[in-house]
Amino acid sequence: MSSIDNIKRVRLRNFTVFRKLDFRASPGLNVLIGENGTGKSHLLKVLYASLRQGPEGPTAGATKDEMRIALRTSLMQVFRPDHLGRLVRRQQGVPDAEVDLTLQVGDTTAALKYEFSAESAGHVTVSKHITSEVSTVFLPPNEVMSFFPGFAHAWEKRELEFDATYYDLCRALSGAPLKRDPHAEAVVKSIENELGVKVAMKDGRFYVTSDNVDIEAHLVAEGLRKLATVMYLIRNGTVSFSSVVFWDEPEANLNPRYVSVVASMLNALAKAGVQVFLATHDYLLSEKLSLAAETDPGAGALFHSLRRGDD
Repeated sequence: MSSIDNIKRVRLRNFTVFRKLDFRASPGLNVLIGENGTGKSHLLKVLYASLRQGPEGPTAGATKDEMRIALRTSLMQVFRPDHLGRLVRRQQGVPDAEVDLTLQVGDTTAALKYEFSAESAGHVTVSKHITSEVSTVFLPPNEVMSFFPGFAHAWEKRELEFDATYYDLCRALSGAPLKRDPHAEAVVKSIENELGVKVAMKDGRFYVTSDNVDIEAHLVAEGLRKLATVMYLIRNGTVSFSSVVFWDEPEANLNPRYVSVVASMLNALAKAGVQVFLATHDYLLSEKLSLAAETDPGAGALFHSLRRGDD
C-alpha cells in the first residue's frame, strides 16, 4: 500500500474561526503567522486530527464507515469540544463545517473530504476517504519530557484533561531508537553539536547528557527539553523522511539563543523530505526562516499569513 507523501491543498469551510480557507501547501516547510485568534493552532490540529494514525485514527485500509468513526473520535480527542457541532463556525445561519484535503501519493493524488453539522453530537459524513498510510507527529506548545513517566497510562484512564496531542506525543516518545538512518543521524548530530547535549531514555525516564553528565530531563530548562524531544523522535524513527510534522509555537519558553537551532533544524528536516507545518508568533524565528529561504531554497519554504476579515 502506498504512503502519503505530503499535503498538497487545504480547504476549510465554516470550521471554527474559518469562514473559508483555501491554500496550497509546500511539500517542505510551511510557516503560519498571524495574530492570536486567527486560527493557526486550529489549522494545525484539524490537519493532524484528519490524518492521525493509531487506534483512534486508522486511515490505512479503512472503509468509509471506519473512517467516519475514526474522524469523529480524533476530532473530539484533539480539540476536546463539548460535542462535535461546537467546531462549526459560530454564526447564525451556518449549518455545517467541511474539511477537504488533497494529498500527494507517489505520482498520483488522493482526497479526504468530510463534513458535520452544528447540531451534530458526533456524526461525520465522509464523501471522499483515503486508504493510504501517513506518518504524522504533533508537537504542542508545552514540552512533555518532564511528565512523560506514567502520562499515557493516566490519560487512557481519563484522569487528565490534556488533549490527545500530548498523549500521542508521549506514545511516540516511548519507541526505542531504531538502527541509525544516516540521514537522520546527520540531522541529530548537527543539533547535538549546536546544543552541546544528547538525550537518552533509561528505565522509562529521559535524561539529557551535557559535559558527560546525565541530568534528569525535568531538571533541564524547558526549551532544551523541547529540542531534545525532536532529537529523540528523529532517532526513534517517529520523524522520518516521509513524515508530516506539525509544530505549534516552538518558541514558547525557548531562550532566544536557541531560535537559530530551531531554524536550522526545520530547514534540515524540510530539505530531507519532511513536510513541516509550523505556527509561530516569533518575529526572530520567522526572519531567520525567511533569510534561509532566500539564500537556500532547498527547504521550499512558504509563508502563510492568517488574518481576520471584516466579518
